Amino acid sequence: MGFTEQFDYENAYSIFNEHVMLSGLENNQTRLFDLSALANMGADQFDALQPVQWPITAASPAGTERLFGDGCYSTEDQKAQLIAVEPRQPASKVNHNQLLILNTGRVRDHWNTMTRSGKSARLSSHRHEPFVEIHPSDAALAAIDDQQITSIRNELGAIQVRAHLSEDQKPGHVFVPIHWNRQFCSNARVDKLVKAAVDPVSGQPEFKHAVVSLEPIAYRWYGFVLSRQDNLQPEEYAEYWNKSRGHAVWRYELAGNKTPNSKEAIHHRKNHF
Repeated sequence: MGFTEQFDYENAYSIFNEHVMLSGLENNQTRLFDLSALANMGADQFDALQPVQWPITAASPAGTERLFGDGCYSTEDQKAQLIAVEPRQPASKVNHNQLLILNTGRVRDHWNTMTRSGKSARLSSHRHEPFVEIHPSDAALAAIDDQQITSIRNELGAIQVRAHLSEDQKPGHVFVPIHWNRQFCSNARVDKLVKAAVDPVSGQPEFKHAVVSLEPIAYRWYGFVLSRQDNLQPEEYAEYWNKSRGHAVWRYELAGNKTPNSKEAIHHRKNHF
């Protein structure tokens, strides 16, 4: 990255040792995060180091099992500070155009925007495609079948994901996971549907409540490709696509209205099957 002089570490031990020393620099027990008792340990000690809970100081070299167990907090008067808040309704309201409440969140085996889990065939096999979970009664009202590609939209934009019908989903609500982005799919970045409304105290965005409408999408063709190489360019001919890591392959789900010409088909068959 061009910073060899500033980052001249030889190994993980040298990085950790600097981190430890910085945690105790000008601390004087003013910050709970303090690993100073581990400073200047040898590389062999670092390799053998077992998990330990901070603060780890000269006064508590074995670590601290439970923070605030003595009833003192990290404030000037060592007392907890409680903030009284008034409950308020979400910024987005269900209306005649958007009848459903959208909840966003995680699925079991993926990590944030799949920067790690997207590289794992085992983790990707759990949920390999972005989806919206819908109660069957809401799906029936919108004429959406199970596994059908579905558009989710509001005034902020629209995404396309696969419909999963489930009795476990609360009627009037739908759920879409946060993990997929343009690296792994054509259009499933769900946070584009969330208003920029934040809590006035914490600053937390209103990720758990947006209002949307759903409609099914019927493409002219559907298919999938199993490729040993991660260089397929589905956006050139497919309106809907997503890819996931498989065991020794990449799996692509595809759909579109424009029929790929014969040269494209021959090229992809030669290079990917």
